[in-house]
Amino acid sequence: LRPQINPHTLHCAAMLAVDANVLQLSLWVPSVYWFLQSNGWLLKSLGAPRTQIRKERAFSLRNFFLLCFSESFSMFAAATILWHNGTIGMYTAVVVANGSNLVGYLKYVYQMFFDPSYVTLSFHLYNAIWMWVAWTQRDPMYFLLFRYPFTLLTKVERYMNMRGRKVLCSELGLIVHTVDHILHGMICCRILFYHFWGSPALLVDTLVVPFVLLLSDSMVRLQDPDRVENQKSASLDAAATMPLPVPRPSATFRLVPVEDDKAAWRAADLQEESAWTFSVTEAHIKEIEVALAKSAEKDIFSISQADFPLPTMQSLLHGLRSKVEGDIGFGRLRGLPVKNWGEEATRRALWGIGTHIGWGEKQDKAGSLIHSVKDEGRKMWEASNIRLYQTNQEIPFHTDGCDAFMLLCFSQGQSGGRSRLVSAVTAFNEIVRRRPDLAAVLQEEFHFDARGQHPDGRACQVHPVFTYHQGQLSIIHKIPYIHSAQNLEGVPRLTTSQVEALAMLDEVMNKEEFVLEFNLEEGDAVLCSNHSLCHGRSAFEDGPGSETTRHMLRLWLTLPTCRQLPQHYAETREHMHTFMRRMPRRLHEI
Repeated sequence: LRPQINPHTLHCAAMLAVDANVLQLSLWVPSVYWFLQSNGWLLKSLGAPRTQIRKERAFSLRNFFLLCFSESFSMFAAATILWHNGTIGMYTAVVVANGSNLVGYLKYVYQMFFDPSYVTLSFHLYNAIWMWVAWTQRDPMYFLLFRYPFTLLTKVERYMNMRGRKVLCSELGLIVHTVDHILHGMICCRILFYHFWGSPALLVDTLVVPFVLLLSDSMVRLQDPDRVENQKSASLDAAATMPLPVPRPSATFRLVPVEDDKAAWRAADLQEESAWTFSVTEAHIKEIEVALAKSAEKDIFSISQADFPLPTMQSLLHGLRSKVEGDIGFGRLRGLPVKNWGEEATRRALWGIGTHIGWGEKQDKAGSLIHSVKDEGRKMWEASNIRLYQTNQEIPFHTDGCDAFMLLCFSQGQSGGRSRLVSAVTAFNEIVRRRPDLAAVLQEEFHFDARGQHPDGRACQVHPVFTYHQGQLSIIHKIPYIHSAQNLEGVPRLTTSQVEALAMLDEVMNKEEFVLEFNLEEGDAVLCSNHSLCHGRSAFEDGPGSETTRHMLRLWLTLPTCRQLPQHYAETREHMHTFMRRMPRRLHEI
């Protein structure tokens, strides 16, 4: 028989404010906040690109049943309470429960067979129904008991996603996602207990909260690259093969040329070297040497701008920096007496000069802040962690990390090693004019070999070559690493269109009319954008002594005034430090 109780109906906000006590009002505040936040997410997602997940469907009928069953129980619990408090009749409760569940079922069917885009419509619907339950009961605890464990789990999943470890539609991703739904069923059991037994049922939370935390910790450990179980030998040095990151869509596809960018130059535009060369004077050299003496007792990487004052040279360095962003994309500093200083003092001078341009950032997994770019007698194919700058091989056009790099010539080699620059914007414009279909391909996802240098141990990273974001075109490009990624387990084969697009990009970038070549002489330092330009060098040969050994010193720099970066940059080994330094408030969006 149906229990006889006084039925509750919907009350207006004024009546709620009069009848509710202070404790209830304090509980309604987070309830309404979370409810509005979820609706805000839903409205925002309607006009935004959905998160594209991997095309391989790893769903099974067993998983499908478990996911649907957990959601069925959730809506069964909500409909039971609405029937019990007299808000709706029994038949209406059946319709509400099954109609709500149908939304969830259709979502999974749609994902499995039509479009693998990750959508969360069902969660927003359940969110609304539990708010309805709380409103009819005039008790915010119904909504809070539903919502706060999800908030805990979301924070863990967000952490995992920031580390590039959340992979929907993979075995591990299904573990994460299934936990959501198991938790969903547990949550609804708790709410039923609360409805029929009152406050003592909240003791169940002493089991639920530890379950969420322990299970979350287990999920993170399952993905820990340092666990022996998670490691596989993918190369000669047994680099760890991590689950592939979720590919992220390009910010905005650009299929027309970028005409209003000063970095869209051709080689003929820059033949007057004085336009991009900044010469150091004797007064500047004296300032540097005074700053070197002042900071002599400090560890090199603890030297700050205040420890290395350059009162008159600072304006020259700011002019050099202004060439990088909003101008042609590079500039050259000329005339540093590096041989008089010696290698150690030159390193300290480079770091000190860099503090007046930006912030030096880590260049590898070991945390190196200055790299010696010279031939170490090795070849890239010898091991998966060898990078081209450690060889004397020709380096094709590519980008480094952070906003810009600064490369200082300490000594030249015997022959070869000419520096080469090309405008990525000009190359993109050429491809758009000739083959807009391939320009679109280059704004889709490619897998790049991380060369054992990613801080979280992943073997490769996934992102577009070109990204048009906030009105600016940026590039992350390393053709050899795209090809070496093909040897990693789980990386999909390059498609015919991807191969064709990369070949065309290589062809265009090497057109004589686009390429600016020059020699970096002893004491020259070039500051170059890693967003709008690509750089390379020809192969070189060293002579018999140190005086004829090609030796460059390199900084990666985050610039204080530079472009906005798209979200996927936060997950790349090259740009994550810059993203975190300049845009920490955007990490929550990832």
